[in-house]
Amino acid sequence: MALISCPECLKKISDNAEYCPSCGFPINPPKVYKPKGAGCFMQTLNTGCLVVVVIMIIAIVLAGISAYTLKTKKNAEKTELKSSKKE
Repeated sequence: MALISCPECLKKISDNAEYCPSCGFPINPPKVYKPKGAGCFMQTLNTGCLVVVVIMIIAIVLAGISAYTLKTKKNAEKTELKSSKKE
């Protein structure tokens, strides 16, 4: 255990002291460890679910557009065949 000078009041104090006994300046404040709670996991889980839902919506929209395009092409071909038969 060594003596050091307080940066605030310059009095000699122990280097193991958490606070200066004269002025209360924090020398070695205790470290507070906050355990990771379920909130962090739930936020990650919610973000992951959101990403999956967005990807599914995009896939459904693209499938719908593709089906509509194919249906439109088939109808156009049928109309073209009917008009060519009439001539």
